[in-house]
Amino acid sequence: MMWIRTQDKEQLLQVGNFSLTKNLGGKKKFAIVGIIVQNSFFGSQKVLALYDTKSEAIQELDGIQKYLESSDKKTYQMS
Repeated sequence: MMWIRTQDKEQLLQVGNFSLTKNLGGKKKFAIVGIIVQNSFFGSQKVLALYDTKSEAIQELDGIQKYLESSDKKTYQMS
């Protein structure tokens, strides 16, 4: 789990899992979604950031992976 600040900088959330999904009906076509850690058995999904292309979204996921592998910081800022 890690702390993520959303792309719009309005929320700071503790996220357990990440996934790349299509953003149906939106101007931006791809989204990175996180499972928000809660005090219940089931977490809730939250859109963390939106991207024009799948390549941009994958690049952001690559950044999260590198952060998890090498950082001692507590919070990742979505771009």
